Amino acid sequence: MYKYSLQKSSKKTHCPKCGKKRFVPYINNETNEILHHTIGRCDREVNCGYHLTPKQFHDSEFISGSVSTNQKPPFIPKSKPTFHPNNYVQRSLKATDNFTTFLLSIFTHEKVKQVMDRYKIGTSTHWKNATIFWQIDNQNNIRAGKVILYNNTGHRSKYATWIHSILLKKKVITTYHLNQCLFGLHLINDSTKPIAIVESEKTACVMSIVFPKYLWLATGGSNNIADKYFTPVKDRKIILFPDLSIDNSIFDKWHQKTIELQKFGFDITTSTLLEEIANETDKQNGLDIADYFLSPPLKEIRKRVEVVYNSPPLKEECPKSEMVAINHPLPFPKACLPNGGMSGQMGIILTKQQQTLAKLITK
Repeated sequence: MYKYSLQKSSKKTHCPKCGKKRFVPYINNETNEILHHTIGRCDREVNCGYHLTPKQFHDSEFISGSVSTNQKPPFIPKSKPTFHPNNYVQRSLKATDNFTTFLLSIFTHEKVKQVMDRYKIGTSTHWKNATIFWQIDNQNNIRAGKVILYNNTGHRSKYATWIHSILLKKKVITTYHLNQCLFGLHLINDSTKPIAIVESEKTACVMSIVFPKYLWLATGGSNNIADKYFTPVKDRKIILFPDLSIDNSIFDKWHQKTIELQKFGFDITTSTLLEEIANETDKQNGLDIADYFLSPPLKEIRKRVEVVYNSPPLKEECPKSEMVAINHPLPFPKACLPNGGMSGQMGIILTKQQQTLAKLITK
């Protein structure tokens, strides 16, 4: 049996040369994974003729920057990735970690349980009440487990490590070839929602509750945006939400990756939302999208919007073009005020930043 072969599935992707959806990728027959979104053959043999084999990929010279059909994309590790046994995940699902406690202080038990179950959030005994964010790929392989210690207010400490590092130190295992994937990648098989990608696992979990219109995944770091992370989601609509930074360096880096991937047929954009609403203090603090959605006024809006969605419809409706002023425990009538204004004793004044985000919640 050959190590690599063209994928036998009838599903095809966009060709990196002609852009037509006639591209058949090569897969690793040992792991059944697609190698790279440029390695494969376009079946438009006459009109296009693009064909890059795994051998050509590895033999070609690497040139940094954008990738053309004559240049080698970022290097793919030749070592076969190591996976953790499935029972490691099952044994960790205790939901006694500080991160879960933090979520329960904000959201209902039902919603937190849904997030913990879907993302397979575990508890580690390496540090008391530490959290394990398991990286599970779209083939349900357990690629990694990142251990982070949070406090009960959702702030992470300096303590962070990997499950395989702990096992190596304890000599439970003697070697481990880490090959990361996007956090939450295993969820793409059961969802057709647009994919939103953020940096931290915490942000992905929080946003999956407050803005469930997207499927939220995380890179696990601002630098984890290599092509291999995006290849499994190539045929999906993708929106990147980079964290803020003082010099906009993170946004610029992620936006540049967007431009590169668009050339290979990815339907991907970088959101400018935070860049548009952030002030200098926000940038200095490196806020992410979850930090805004967890602000007290927006917490209240979410609660009231849930009342709206769970209540019988009323005859009078709020115009979609208007902002909702939260001065009323019931649905929108008589609570509709433009520009996030205030009305009544229970009214809430929203800043311009909060108005922008509240419009997303109430759409």
